[in-house]
Amino acid sequence: MLSLPAIHGVIRRRILVNFRVDPSIMQRILPPPFRPKLLDGAAIAGICLIRLEQLRPRPLPAAIGLSSENAAHRVAVSWTTPSGDEQEGVYIPRRDTNSGFNVLAGGRARRTPRSRARAIEFFF
Repeated sequence: MLSLPAIHGVIRRRILVNFRVDPSIMQRILPPPFRPKLLDGAAIAGICLIRLEQLRPRPLPAAIGLSSENAAHRVAVSWTTPSGDEQEGVYIPRRDTNSGFNVLAGGRARRTPRSRARAIEFFF
């Protein structure tokens, strides 16, 4: 398993938007063994938008850290383990980022591929 150094940084912004989806449509995009977790008969999907700043290995100063805008597409799921236990979690079929570094590093550290995306500025 890949060993990564401790990373420090700032979560400048995090927006989580969830929405209801027809379970039969959601099931089509989920790989086995996942099933959509239902709430009042609907599957729950969402997108997490997050801006990270000053990301760097622990001993380095914040001034040389990297920043990025990121999005993770998420689905609430359940599955049955080989031993018959029911589990719940979040499946992330896609991640997007405006950072070329995140695309390269993220694809090696996680099985979810990252795509290069343009950043969208939010003003609050």
